[in-house]
Amino acid sequence: MASEGRSDTSRRFSPVEAGATSHPHGVAILVLGILSVIVLPLLGPVAWALGRSVLREIDAAPVPHTNRSMVQAGMILGIVGTVMLIVGLVLFALVVIWVMTGDGIKHYDVESLAVGIALRR
Repeated sequence: MASEGRSDTSRRFSPVEAGATSHPHGVAILVLGILSVIVLPLLGPVAWALGRSVLREIDAAPVPHTNRSMVQAGMILGIVGTVMLIVGLVLFALVVIWVMTGDGIKHYDVESLAVGIALRR
């Protein structure tokens, strides 16, 4: 069957047969991504940046790596953590602006808040 136009070089090797290794930063990126979603969103950009650079290394390497999907998952979790960080910062800024206006919960008015911000600039 191998003589049906396919050469032996076109045969796909499993990662073990090809001498593949795991990237040394794979587990660290996954842990950073998980921590960025669960505990500390400040780690999100770190996991995202490291994951992106390691994925580039893996794709450029002549020998395949076995943990590409682990690095990819850590990078995606880093993106989610980064989004959570941005949303948290925006909410924090809105609360600070709300408190700075001195309106409090009883007298909250969006139009006066917008006018107060415009007047302070």
